[in-house]
Amino acid sequence: MKKTILILFVLCITSLASITAQTVTTQVPAIPNATAKQNVFKVKVGFHCPNGKKLLETKLSEVNGVTKVNADVETKIVTIEHNSEIVSTKALVEAIEKIGYFTEYSDTTKPIQKACSHGDGNSEHKQ
Repeated sequence: MKKTILILFVLCITSLASITAQTVTTQVPAIPNATAKQNVFKVKVGFHCPNGKKLLETKLSEVNGVTKVNADVETKIVTIEHNSEIVSTKALVEAIEKIGYFTEYSDTTKPIQKACSHGDGNSEHKQ
């Protein structure tokens, strides 16, 4: 009889510990962005100098949802790590155009204020 009571007591304690552990687990707050969809967007951009690289990396890093930017001067590819639940690739293309560069996805018939005018015979850069 004592063994039966002891076994029931151990089972109750084990069950209670299991239920408590599950409750604690579900009450722990989620880590911010733990379920966010991190994506990498690579886009060819019409920049050609270190100033353009710096401008693109600086300005795109300020876009909400962007976590990392790398602009490669040689390949003209800008790699953007971003949270797709916050910022879309279309919005990233629009941000690049706002900075002053066309991308491979841009409508080049649409006017933009160019970031740099090397091609126009000037050497001025947008800051």
